[in-house]
Amino acid sequence: MSMVKLIRRLLCGMTALCMTVLLLVPCMAHADYSTEKLDSIVKGYSRKVSVILATADGEMLYSYQPDLYISGASLIKLPYAVYVCRKLTAGVRSLDEKITYTKSFYHGGDGVIVKGAYGTEYTIRELLDYMLRYSDNVAYDMLVYLFGINDFNAMIKSWGYSVSIATPSPRFPGLTATFMHRAMLEMQMHCNDGECWQVCWNALRNSTNVKLRNVYPEDIGLAVKYGEVETVHHEVCFVEDEMPYVLILMTGIVNEKPDVPFIESVGTEVQQLMADYNATPPLPGDIDYSTTVNASDAARVLIASAALGAGGTLGLSSRQQRAGDVNADGDVNASDAALILQYAALSGTGSETAPAEFFGAVDAE
Repeated sequence: MSMVKLIRRLLCGMTALCMTVLLLVPCMAHADYSTEKLDSIVKGYSRKVSVILATADGEMLYSYQPDLYISGASLIKLPYAVYVCRKLTAGVRSLDEKITYTKSFYHGGDGVIVKGAYGTEYTIRELLDYMLRYSDNVAYDMLVYLFGINDFNAMIKSWGYSVSIATPSPRFPGLTATFMHRAMLEMQMHCNDGECWQVCWNALRNSTNVKLRNVYPEDIGLAVKYGEVETVHHEVCFVEDEMPYVLILMTGIVNEKPDVPFIESVGTEVQQLMADYNATPPLPGDIDYSTTVNASDAARVLIASAALGAGGTLGLSSRQQRAGDVNADGDVNASDAALILQYAALSGTGSETAPAEFFGAVDAE
């Protein structure tokens, strides 16, 4: 029997096997990473707190009160930057357009512009940079003057949230960690899509007043929007680690000072948790080609393909989803299952080709 006929016959027989595995496979989780210590730290905090820890491609590793509304402070500037970039991308104004700083834009608090002279001109590029790098309040007000609020509020409504801003003081609405998670992912998703997005991402990677930078190594990219007023301190982070992830920490404070030891303890534990996550070996039944490759692996890939097509993951972790994409085309689908069966058939002929060598050759084509 030819290899092609063997693969076709095996694929035709997959339906029953897939249904059987679908009924038997539980929701997968990593065996050796634990959120217990992080949970203890977070729940031991005596003031308001909301936390999300999730991989960049959607696996929620930990959350605590993610839908708790807390005064958002300057966090609103992140989704507003997303909105401005959408407008710029659509041809509404340009990065090089200038606006003059006048007394009508004066606003106290954080920033660079407020320390400068009236009559100074700033480009939209500079305003985006200052708004995200230094959380500049005047830069934000000037951008709101240029781009308005109605379309911004409509964009947020289209995301499924009731958050909105109004003039003349368009800041500090109540926000949730879930909402900020969406905003950060929107920004990161487009960070290489054009100059305006790149300006914003560079500003976030170099933003000031971020307490979590105290505990993260300098070689790990940390894109952060912080927000702080007299009652709260928040940090919304995209961490460019081995497994990129989003960490959102929203906290209430007293005496107008953030609890830096608490913030640093969360950041330190999250790094340990993610190290454990990345080092955890697959569980029995996971997609894993390091030792055996057989029809059961192909079944899981087909099941994962169907689940992903329906918007789910069938409990697959981010690493498992990537493992299923053996042809490295960005999708987990029947093509991957066919390749797995092809390797299984090849192994059945006595071939000593290692899985890594076989699938690596496929990736290189």
